[in-house]
Amino acid sequence: MPLARRKQIAAVAKKHNALIAEDDVYYDLRYSGKHLPVIQSFAPDNVAYLGSLSKTLAPAMRCGFAVIPHSILDKMLVLKMYIDMQTSSFTQAMATAFLQHDYQAHVDTVRAVYKKKRDIMLRELKRSMPAGFTWNEPEGGMFIWLKGPKNFDAAALLPKALDEHKVAYMPGSGFFVGKEQGLNTIRLSFSNPTTQDITEGVKRMGKLFTKELASKNN
Repeated sequence: MPLARRKQIAAVAKKHNALIAEDDVYYDLRYSGKHLPVIQSFAPDNVAYLGSLSKTLAPAMRCGFAVIPHSILDKMLVLKMYIDMQTSSFTQAMATAFLQHDYQAHVDTVRAVYKKKRDIMLRELKRSMPAGFTWNEPEGGMFIWLKGPKNFDAAALLPKALDEHKVAYMPGSGFFVGKEQGLNTIRLSFSNPTTQDITEGVKRMGKLFTKELASKNN
């Protein structure tokens, strides 16, 4: 999100005394560009800033942190206690030790690995996707957003992709409010698969999508 947009959102929240949950779990996973000030820094009384180590340190650790406005802090702590009693002290102790000694070197390694995977997926998309498909080139995170022609339905095609081509993707329609929105979109993850699987998986998707569009146009 551009800096000007962040400032605009913060200004709206302050004007209407609204509360924003700023979910920034991918903050450390930036591969190009530069880190920008978080929205919370422009409206600290209106933003609950949320972060996590599950994307950088260990997926199963589920240890995070939050910067909460004083106006809702006490209520939020009570709600959290009802939900999980307390976060594991042992998990917090491990996370603290890692943050104090090895975190930056670890994050540098993770960024290098994920950047390589991102670049490979972008390269394979250019090689394999049929005409009519576009995608973003993310500066960070774990995902690439793919968009097909208007007559392409990613969710309807997913069973065939899984059963016949042994390849998986996340239909983008699940990230929209309306039932008929985003049917031609896909979220692709490059963090978990190996570089070989990325190359092969994108090739399989490209063949499947090319065949699907050809059948629709005939």
